[in-house]
Amino acid sequence: MIAGAAVGLVSAIGIQAYGMLMLGHVPPLLVFLFWPSGFIAGYYFLPTAPLLLPAILGNALLFGAVAAVLRSRFLLLLTVVVIVAWWASPPSDRRLTRQFGQQRSLLQHVVDTANWDSGVVRITATQVEAADGKVYGINDASTVLTNEHWSEYRQQLRALNMTEIVFGREKSGEVFVFSQTPKLGMFSSYYGYLYCPGIWDRPIYFVPCGRFNDSQDSRAYRYQRLDRNWYIYETFEPHRIE
Repeated sequence: MIAGAAVGLVSAIGIQAYGMLMLGHVPPLLVFLFWPSGFIAGYYFLPTAPLLLPAILGNALLFGAVAAVLRSRFLLLLTVVVIVAWWASPPSDRRLTRQFGQQRSLLQHVVDTANWDSGVVRITATQVEAADGKVYGINDASTVLTNEHWSEYRQQLRALNMTEIVFGREKSGEVFVFSQTPKLGMFSSYYGYLYCPGIWDRPIYFVPCGRFNDSQDSRAYRYQRLDRNWYIYETFEPHRIE
């Protein structure tokens, strides 16, 4: 029981300290798994919130109670939780930023080739969506996108470790290159890169192309500018980029 309480206490304090020191974003799933009392209280991101201390102590009591019930199996449960958190969490901002530096020319090539296929708004490894909303599969996609171009897009997605490309044809020409974390109950997010041709004043929900600040973090979305036109971003279910 004492070991379980210690794990709960260290997990809560570690998550809180990580956020306070602005070392990076803590995925909601990770908070839910390792600090459920803080997640439920909704105050894990506010260091001066009145429920902070009770949420930390409550987490220690919860983990301690679970450890007392499971005894030797508590370590197995903890191992499973760690594996699930690693599997279902998106890449860190640091990793995405590093990949951007390594793959910037490839991302820019995706933007440049968007002008070749103006009738296409979404591309995955198995589907192509046209501007009129029709979705084509492997057997009939050649009516809107040549096999050569689709093959090139698929290679780009594999190289970037992403799953979708979306072109904002009806907006300002932004380009999204993104992927989705595994869906576990209410937890899932879309993350990746966003290209903005320029800041514009049409109001739009959570897309930084319509904002003037370099970063923002909310319960629905977050983003951070990488350079003049590129951002990394993440949106949380049930929100998407459209």
